[in-house]
Amino acid sequence: MTDKQQKDRTQGEIQPAQVTLNAPQQSGAHAPDSPVWRAYAWPAAGLLLSLALLLGVVFVLPEMVTPVKPASSVSSAENGGTGTGSASPGSQGNAEARGPSESPWQDAQIAKARREAQEVLQKMLEKQEALEAIRVDLWAAQDYQQAVQQAEAADQKYQSREFNESQRLYQSTLQDFEKLLERSDAVFEQAIATGNQALVDGDAELATEQFQLAGHIKADHDEVAAGLQRAGVLEDVLAEIDAGEQLQRNEDLEAAKAKFEAALALDGESRLAQQRLNEINQAIADRDFGKHMSVGFAAMSSSDHSRAINAFKQALAIRPQADDARTALTQAQNESTQTRLQALLVEASEHEQNERWQQAVDGYQEALKVDPNLVAARVGSIRAGTRAKIDKDLEDILAAPERLTTPAVHQDYQAFLAETRKIQNAGPRLTRQLDQLEQHLQLAVQPVTVQLQSDNATDVTVYRVGKLGSFSQTELTLKPGTYTAVGTRAGYRDVRQEFTVSAKAERSPIIIQCVERISQG
Repeated sequence: MTDKQQKDRTQGEIQPAQVTLNAPQQSGAHAPDSPVWRAYAWPAAGLLLSLALLLGVVFVLPEMVTPVKPASSVSSAENGGTGTGSASPGSQGNAEARGPSESPWQDAQIAKARREAQEVLQKMLEKQEALEAIRVDLWAAQDYQQAVQQAEAADQKYQSREFNESQRLYQSTLQDFEKLLERSDAVFEQAIATGNQALVDGDAELATEQFQLAGHIKADHDEVAAGLQRAGVLEDVLAEIDAGEQLQRNEDLEAAKAKFEAALALDGESRLAQQRLNEINQAIADRDFGKHMSVGFAAMSSSDHSRAINAFKQALAIRPQADDARTALTQAQNESTQTRLQALLVEASEHEQNERWQQAVDGYQEALKVDPNLVAARVGSIRAGTRAKIDKDLEDILAAPERLTTPAVHQDYQAFLAETRKIQNAGPRLTRQLDQLEQHLQLAVQPVTVQLQSDNATDVTVYRVGKLGSFSQTELTLKPGTYTAVGTRAGYRDVRQEFTVSAKAERSPIIIQCVERISQG
């Protein structure tokens, strides 16, 4: 092969660009933020520029360069022979006589395989970027490393112009990357679950690590922010809980409760803090319930039923379903009722004995409000009510005995007196009242002398007695009662005067005379 032929062959052959997927650097728990499997730490812009140059070599350059392949220079890889790369002058002449050896179909297939490999490579690079963004090196480093090694093997096939095999390996790597991306959701959920369990176990370091891992996969997720916040205060929460437990052991329950509440204020989702708060609330309730029950029973033993009832009600407020507290309250209320009724009956009976009948009625009525079926109160109310009416009637007539002068009233009270005298064990008050009534009844019919004075010019008439005419002075014997005297005189205005006649009253003379002259025209 001449130098010119060798040069032409070199120009006709298109070499693939070198696109190498570098394996990630192995790192510990805290890997660097840059993509881990780029050995030389190319910037993303450099990678994209290399990809653009590669695509240019594949698709643009073949259109600009026309390969020249003399028959004598066809490699054994293209024509299936085992040529040595050089030929004798004779063979060269024979080849020139036959014309150039071309393989357009094979070249087209190679170009097609190369393009398809590049398309898969582009997709693979996009998935790679996505995996690096969610820090695949932290949760699937080995699987990712294996996929990268497979990509490197694809590079080697590509460089050897084995485009079909290169495409297959690139496609396999792409599928591995896609599976890793799909797995990221499960990794996220597991990290959240592990982080939450670490919070329950009190492991702040593990919780922080797991929520940070979840944050690399889904940075804006609410559970990530909440988990990191809780992990950040976990040690403070545990410190508050420990302090509360110590106070609880020392039976300082209120102070312990304050500590558990402080823990919940730091982390409202802390199950341990909530559990301890529930326990301390229960302990406080048990203590207070027992205290109220003790106070109630002590009050009952000293017959302080009001205090006992109040104590048992406070106990029931703490435990509404407590049968022992409900039974004790019922017992205290029953004893209180019986004590109250007994006191009302005793008080009413004392009023009866002292003939304070209306107060006795009021006492029995109060007892019936407590127990409407109490027989003693019913009977006592009827008895005291009868005597209260008698007492009132007597007091009313004794306050206005002049009413007895009326025949009908006099007759009624005569019968009333006779009937009331039949009451046994009347008592001093009733006896005195009846004696006074009897005296008033007698005086009501006893005549009384009344003196009247006039001017001898006035005609005087006394209703229910008769016309007395004119006089200067006269006397009448009248039964107790109210009378009306009228005086008339020609040329004078009439006069009218009422007067009451009473057996006990001392009256001045009654003057009846007309003194006001009527003017004429």
